[in-house]
Amino acid sequence: PTEDSDTTKPTEDSDTTKPTEDSDTTKPTEDSNTTKPIRDVHTSETIEEPAEIDSKALETLTEKLRAAADGDLTVRADLGTADAQAVAAAEAFNDLVSAYESTVNDVSGVGAQVIGATTQVDDRMESITEASREAARSTEAITGDVTEQQQMISALSAEIRGLSAATEEIASSAEEVATTSEAVFEKGQRGEKAARDAREELAAITTRTETVLESIESLNERVDAIEESAAFITEVAGQTNILALNASIEAARAGEAGEGFAVVAEEVKSLAEDAEEAATAIEQSVDAVKTETSQTLSEMRETAVQVESGAETVEQAAETFDEIAAEIEETNGGVQEISEATDDQANSLQEAAGMVENVDDLASDTARNAEAVSTTMTNHSTSVSEASTSVTTLTERIDTLERTIAGFETTANTAAEDVDTVVEFWHAMGGDKGVLVESLAEEFTADHEDVAIVPRSQGSYRDTFETTLAAVERGEGPVIAQLYEIGTARAVDSGLFTPVASLLPSGSTAAYLDPIADYYRVDGQLCSMPFNSSVPVLCYNRDAFETAGLDPNRPPATYDAVVDASEAIVDAGVCPTGITFANYSWFVEQWLAAADQPIVDAANGHEGTPRTAYFDSDAAHKLYEWWTAMDDAELYENPGIEARGEAKRQFVEGDAAMLIGSASSLGSIRNRVPFSLGVAALPAAAGRAGVVVGGGSLWVPKTASTAEQAAAGEFLAWLAEPAQQVRWHTETGYLPVHEDAVRSLRRDGWFEANPGYEVAIEQLLASDRTVATRGARIGPFDTVRTIVANAYADVESMGVEAGLDRLNAQVEQQLESYAE
Repeated sequence: PTEDSDTTKPTEDSDTTKPTEDSDTTKPTEDSNTTKPIRDVHTSETIEEPAEIDSKALETLTEKLRAAADGDLTVRADLGTADAQAVAAAEAFNDLVSAYESTVNDVSGVGAQVIGATTQVDDRMESITEASREAARSTEAITGDVTEQQQMISALSAEIRGLSAATEEIASSAEEVATTSEAVFEKGQRGEKAARDAREELAAITTRTETVLESIESLNERVDAIEESAAFITEVAGQTNILALNASIEAARAGEAGEGFAVVAEEVKSLAEDAEEAATAIEQSVDAVKTETSQTLSEMRETAVQVESGAETVEQAAETFDEIAAEIEETNGGVQEISEATDDQANSLQEAAGMVENVDDLASDTARNAEAVSTTMTNHSTSVSEASTSVTTLTERIDTLERTIAGFETTANTAAEDVDTVVEFWHAMGGDKGVLVESLAEEFTADHEDVAIVPRSQGSYRDTFETTLAAVERGEGPVIAQLYEIGTARAVDSGLFTPVASLLPSGSTAAYLDPIADYYRVDGQLCSMPFNSSVPVLCYNRDAFETAGLDPNRPPATYDAVVDASEAIVDAGVCPTGITFANYSWFVEQWLAAADQPIVDAANGHEGTPRTAYFDSDAAHKLYEWWTAMDDAELYENPGIEARGEAKRQFVEGDAAMLIGSASSLGSIRNRVPFSLGVAALPAAAGRAGVVVGGGSLWVPKTASTAEQAAAGEFLAWLAEPAQQVRWHTETGYLPVHEDAVRSLRRDGWFEANPGYEVAIEQLLASDRTVATRGARIGPFDTVRTIVANAYADVESMGVEAGLDRLNAQVEQQLESYAE
């Protein structure tokens, strides 16, 4: 609480009842020898004072009270008297001082946690304050941008309305063009038909021309024959004329006897001359016909050539018309589509105009909201500054509290005074596990006169981690600290811790189980001592399996088998759902490791600072598809983010027949279930590469002195010995780290009597030695786990693909930020 807090505190003028000098309380006087009544200030009842008080016992008790008042809370009263009232007072005093000591120890622990937290907050507050101021400035800029955007949207709205009107005009014009295009298309079709007809007619003309040419050529040949006949007749007529002449000569010689023959000869001569004239006329006619025929033949041949050329031209024209017709048809279709599209565009623009008007209204609202956010961010910046001041005040008050607490002497401090070296051990174990830590520390301390192990619980894993780092950075803190495995990368990167391998006896780590120790090795050197190690297992209700007709000796080993078993159990009405497990990133990491899929690059973070994530891998897709499908089919009961306790309750009470849990919780589950419990390896997609070790390890800061580090190394070596590891495993369920401890447990029949634990250890030992099964080392691992847990809701709402893309991007943003 701050100075202006409304926390009520008693003041000097408060009405708190206190005995005063004028109180009516009767007090015995020194010379009183008789019993006088005494009134109880709380009940107003009268009680009798003893006639006599053991003065020595009273003196001893007074001394103890003064010592306690001076801050020595280790004092205890043993009055050595038989006086019942004195003994009761001593017991009450001892109870009071023990309670005070416990309170002081708790306050001291809380003070250390608060200091660690406030130191971390204070370290980050400056950057948060600057970020808040930057956010406020950015919000102001956004407000201006949103206002400008709103104005631009208003202008855009006007432009779209104008464009809509113009588009309507274009649509009208496009419709007219479409009509014209349709007419052109029809004319093009007619032109194409005319070209085809012309092509056919020219083909017929070509045929007829060829026929005429053949006839003329035949006629020419016959004219040649006539010409030859006429020549023959002329020749015969000439010879006949000669014969007639000879006949006339012979007739003249014959005289009167030859007169008749002379007449005949004369007639023959006349016929010969007529025949010769006729032949000459025929020859002249034939020559004329021949000349005409030759000219006609020549012209017909030219005509044939022209017809052939015309046919080719018409053919080309026809082909062009075909192409034009096709293009017109295509153009017509395009014009029709343009017309329709323009109509649609006009309608869309009208809708867009309406939408832009709505956006304009939203932009106005956004501008107003941005202005409100700007005001809020300014107020937030102020609040952050005030919070920073409050953190500073809280730090100062915690310092005061620490100085006050330092004035008290407790049993732990007394133990520290009795030995040479005190090893303060900060841990995160609670309940029975915390008691066991205390017991182990006391046992080691009892066997070592010069060393005292002082365990102090610092709360949760996260609290212990942050408190330790903050203290060590200040040069303070413990000698040994238990840090959860996801803090390994930050612890290594901080350079604040001494590798435990340098503090342990030479060769002692050779017997450690490699699947566990490998996670904590850097460049082959063990940087921390594995302490509480666990792996996931499948717990199942054997009775429910048997009732549903399933073989309880064959638990599901794959995703598909889990679905089949769940369906059988739900369909049989044995349990409302088949399986339950918390929405917990550790399980996601285990399933990806089982698929031999690293979750980040740089050899899963073991060979450098990772920057790339693989939460969008095929293995991740299969996992989330299986997970969400079971959820949709109501075969999986989702207890919530990191709700491991609720998941156990659902399993124990029979709401689900199967549970994915940690091997370290097997003991509590076995003690609570009212049915026969089965334990199996973690189901996987198909083949199983192995599992990843989880839990925590023990670190030694460099701020510890040489003597403290030596004592810490001795204690850690002792903790790792088989005897202590057997006890640690059997009482907590955490896996033993030493090979001989595993052999001892087998030899003593522990695994046979507790088969679930053997499933866990065998599952770990059977894991392949791969990059994925070695486990991931990530600087911002705690934040990454939160992102992974929150991602399930995104996967459900957005789908596996989009949800994992977003998850991967968020993780890579954290990796990049840490790497910088």
